[in-house]
Amino acid sequence: MTPLNWVNGLVMCLSVVGLVRTQEKCSISAPEFSRLDTTITAGEQVDSGTTFRVFCDTGFQLGSSSVAEVPCVTGQMPSSCRKVEVITYNTEYALGSEIVMTCKITALDTVSGVRWIKDGADFREQGEFAAGQSSPFQSIVTFTAAAEDAGTYNCEATLGTAAPFTTETALIDVSLTILAAEMTPAEETVYLQIGETLPLACTFKNLATYMLTITWLRDPSESGSCTPAGEVEPATETGKCKVVSMYNTDVDDTVVSRPNLQASSDPAVSNTYSCKGVYNNIANNKEVITSAARNVVVRGFTIQPTSLSLGVGDDAAFTCETVGESEPTAVWLLDSVPQASSLFSSVYTPSTRATKSVLSLVSVTKQRSAVVCRMTYPGEGGEINSQPATLSVYSIGFVTSPQDRAFDKGESYEMTCSLRTEPGIVPTVSWYKDGSALPGGRYSGDVNNEGTLYTNLLYFVSAATGDRGEYYCKAEFYIDSQTKTMDSDPVNVYVRSAPFFPNTQYQVSDDVADSRIFYCFYLGDADPGIGVESVSWWVNSVDVTTGLDNFALENSQFNKAGNWRSQMTMSNLSPSLAGAVECRYHCGFGAPVIGEGLLYVHRAVAMPTETLTASHTYTITCSTQTNEPATVTWKKDGNKILINDANFQIQPRTIDNYVQTNTLIVNNWSSSNDVTAISCGHTYETSGSKQASSTNLIYKGFTGAPRQNTYYSPSSKVLYCSFGFTYTLPAPTQAQWFKDGQDVAGNSRFEENITKQTGNWEISLRIVGDGQGGTIADSGSYTCKFTFSADETYEKSANIFFYTLTAGPVETEFYDSATLTLSCVLDSQNIAISGVQWRKGGNLLSEPVFTGELQDSTAALTISQVVPDNSGTYTCEFAVADETLTTTKSIEIRSIEMLVDEFITLKEGDSVTLSCSVQYYSTDHFINWYKDGTLVPTGVSSSRSHPTLTSKLKILNVQTDDLGEYRCGIGDSRSTA
Repeated sequence: MTPLNWVNGLVMCLSVVGLVRTQEKCSISAPEFSRLDTTITAGEQVDSGTTFRVFCDTGFQLGSSSVAEVPCVTGQMPSSCRKVEVITYNTEYALGSEIVMTCKITALDTVSGVRWIKDGADFREQGEFAAGQSSPFQSIVTFTAAAEDAGTYNCEATLGTAAPFTTETALIDVSLTILAAEMTPAEETVYLQIGETLPLACTFKNLATYMLTITWLRDPSESGSCTPAGEVEPATETGKCKVVSMYNTDVDDTVVSRPNLQASSDPAVSNTYSCKGVYNNIANNKEVITSAARNVVVRGFTIQPTSLSLGVGDDAAFTCETVGESEPTAVWLLDSVPQASSLFSSVYTPSTRATKSVLSLVSVTKQRSAVVCRMTYPGEGGEINSQPATLSVYSIGFVTSPQDRAFDKGESYEMTCSLRTEPGIVPTVSWYKDGSALPGGRYSGDVNNEGTLYTNLLYFVSAATGDRGEYYCKAEFYIDSQTKTMDSDPVNVYVRSAPFFPNTQYQVSDDVADSRIFYCFYLGDADPGIGVESVSWWVNSVDVTTGLDNFALENSQFNKAGNWRSQMTMSNLSPSLAGAVECRYHCGFGAPVIGEGLLYVHRAVAMPTETLTASHTYTITCSTQTNEPATVTWKKDGNKILINDANFQIQPRTIDNYVQTNTLIVNNWSSSNDVTAISCGHTYETSGSKQASSTNLIYKGFTGAPRQNTYYSPSSKVLYCSFGFTYTLPAPTQAQWFKDGQDVAGNSRFEENITKQTGNWEISLRIVGDGQGGTIADSGSYTCKFTFSADETYEKSANIFFYTLTAGPVETEFYDSATLTLSCVLDSQNIAISGVQWRKGGNLLSEPVFTGELQDSTAALTISQVVPDNSGTYTCEFAVADETLTTTKSIEIRSIEMLVDEFITLKEGDSVTLSCSVQYYSTDHFINWYKDGTLVPTGVSSSRSHPTLTSKLKILNVQTDDLGEYRCGIGDSRSTA
């Protein structure tokens, strides 16, 4: 059914039932982004669907028109007006700058896409469009300005979400202008010869009426900054920073800057060049335009010397220096003949792009030649020849030239140079110093002519610092229709001053660190020929770098005049290192120059506080480590101690291995003395420096105590111990006795007593033992102790021994010819016996008659074949520790005497009477006779006459059986027949 049929059918239906329908009304209003025609009143009621005319707001349009017929509908009025626009911040951009353009669509319709158009075709950059945006819709494109980006830009929006789509294009196109700078020449790399001029041109296009500031740049790494070292002035000068400001007046919106670049041997000229223009755009923002860069390579060289005249046999040298973009191949030509590569050497330096080649000709012959240096660069560089240099060789030349010399100040010397010429050539030979002819006066010249040999002697009367310089001989002669000159090899003359120390003497004392820094200065010469090569330091003729290990060296040249300073640090100083100090500067030649100084080391040994004992002589020492003698002054409480002071004795000083010791003896120190300050001051006799040390004398100590080892026989003994102290000091808090480490207080075998006085305490100990006195059981270690505080106590200990010493045998009378043994027994506790000896009447006894031995604590003395002379008092001596224990025994020896000859000869039948007498006998004794050891019972008669007892034995009618050995004796003693 067609719509019309459908409507007719509907009407027919309504007609049948007899119903009537009323037309719907709407209120006219202007849609969004538009306004009503002036003939239409807003709010007017019209039939729904009635069309009326509206006008799109400025910048909005519907298709290609800004007027539309729209139907009236109830509610929101539809609108087909849309606005598409291209937005950019500027229309002129410098080459390489960033360009941002925005396509903005304002519409009620949905935008499904955006297309960017340049000069009627799609642009290379389409940007990004985010779906789902709300009005206004945007698409942004960002790109870097290139020359081809100049042109007209537009954007096209696609509206609607389903076909058929509609499109709208911006009403106004945007035209962009790209400002660019063109560089001339067009080649990226340009090669120049030294001396050539390169016209540069920088053309800025597409300019309007802007003020442009142009700057030429050398090396774009300068990032456009204007620095003298990196820019070229737009003129013929180089190396300066300059800008040019100008207004564009050209019809074609073009500005041109044209500087000239002068090629030279300066390595900096070979570089990269560009130009930049700075201007303010329409928005008054600064913009920069930079041209493309051009590489300029300067190639060319110099040859030195350009002319050289030599004598036959001399050596010739030419130097060729070039600058180029790369390393060339060098060849030397002599009269167009290439020379062997062994005659020259070439060095290329990449950092400066410079090549240096040196041609060396040995012993030239007589000829005249053209010398050319040829450099061949790879690639497009090609071949370059230097200007020819002239080499002229004559039979004339210096045969002797002076040599570099170094003289000490005040020294006299001479220098000689000799010139040999060809016949007919008469030269003038003169001496020059630092390029100037020498005048008369200090320098005395003498020219000797010997045939064709000319010798010039130069005398120096006394070398002075003003004589330093470069000397050479100049010969002037006429040859080849022109005046020629020839110089000898130069010689450097150096006049040296001796190095010096700021201080020639250094003292190191105990109040400074044990290290010392020495400085040695040398006023030398700045020329390398005599420059300091090394510096060595010597102490007492020993090189510190090889012979000592406590030195550190530092050398430094500290100004351009050639003056040097050397620094040496000596550590762990001691007097053994003191003495002569030398710094030796070793120069380019000649003997080293030497500076001398002296080092004195003094180090006083600290004197500790001394605690002295009362009524004793005490010795105080004051020492110093030094390498020079010192005089000492002793003082007591600041007052000088005189030699005749009875309380002190000043001893002579002693010196041993750099240690000087001075001694002061304090006589009879008393506890009544208060604290006393004793000082000794050293005055060093060579350097004159002084040092002082001091100590305090206080009195605190034992004034009495038992000896270390004391021996007593059993008896009541009293031990004494006393302690003294300076009366200004606090007294002890306690005094005690101990035996074998145990306090004796409360022990009934001992009685203690303490006596306290100002400056002195005494504690005594009586050993009562078992009531009768000390016994062997009371032997032990006894200690007296004085306590001042828990941290300050004083103790004295001594070993006390009780002992008994007895001698035997009990008998005291003996007869001669017997063997007698005396004994001595020591009864004690822990007494160590180190030896025993016997004496008689004070005389030490020894073998063979006397034989002694010691077993345990018993000593024995054996006397063999005693005689009356052995009678007397015998002393037994026990050596114990540092003491001797003794006891004595007295004995008497009586003799027995046979009153006949020792040998008797008889005949058988004879008779004989033997007589025997005994002295010092007892009335109870009688005499017995013995034959061959057997008692003879008969034939004995005796008589007594005090103190002698006499006995006679008669033998009648002697027979052979009567022969034998007869003896007489009393008891065990017998005479000898």
